[in-house]
Amino acid sequence: MKKYWALSRIVLKNNTVYQLDLLARIVTTLVSVFALRQVWTALFTQSASSGTIGMSLDLMLTYATISMILQAFYGPTIVWEISQKIMDGNIVQDFQRPWDFQTSILFRALGKIFAGVITVVIPIAVVTCLFFPIQLPTSIVTWMTFLLSILIGIMINFSLQFFVGLLSFVFVEVWGFEIVLGLVIAFFSGKIIPIAMYPEFLQNLIHLLPFRGLFDIPLSIFVGTVAPAQYLDLLIFQGIWAVILMLIVRVMIRYFQRLLVVAGG
Repeated sequence: MKKYWALSRIVLKNNTVYQLDLLARIVTTLVSVFALRQVWTALFTQSASSGTIGMSLDLMLTYATISMILQAFYGPTIVWEISQKIMDGNIVQDFQRPWDFQTSILFRALGKIFAGVITVVIPIAVVTCLFFPIQLPTSIVTWMTFLLSILIGIMINFSLQFFVGLLSFVFVEVWGFEIVLGLVIAFFSGKIIPIAMYPEFLQNLIHLLPFRGLFDIPLSIFVGTVAPAQYLDLLIFQGIWAVILMLIVRVMIRYFQRLLVVAGG
């Protein structure tokens, strides 16, 4: 495992070098937080939304704020990296190296995430607490469950992006699939709109899909719209989807490896 952690450290250092880029990410996230809070404040002022989703305005503002911060955990994309390796043929060298390709990409992604936590999440969390009041959980169990839920969500997001990246073996250009994935996550994960505000038939569908494991579940835990008795069931749901998606990606990698061998790659 040492070689994988070394890879993460290298990526971490590379992603904390460009200060202007980091400043741009912080400013962009803060602007998004402010804009989303204003939108929800206006909506709650003009309607009875709190009765619809069982959430007060203060909790909704907390939900929206933490949702924007969570993007730092899911933001770094691996789709372009994988597709480029496939398009330029470097994927062959990666398959031949003395490490597991899927695991190496995972630790590279973790390096980017660690960089995001240090350079974006922590500064934004401090600024948010000072200028955008939010309601923080008071239970250590809630905090631990929330962090564990984010960790599993990272695995789900990683697998979804890896799946799209591997489609380059078939479609070459996969930017369109990446855009579709981003839109699906935006609307079906609870990232922008809480799932409780969707029609009941759509809620029932979303509750079966893995996308809610990215935002809806960790955010529901954080703001307290789910009881502690439900924590384990939610984590199990996330864990099952994380394992299923990781296995699907693993099978796809093995399949394309065999195709390269047969083709003489």
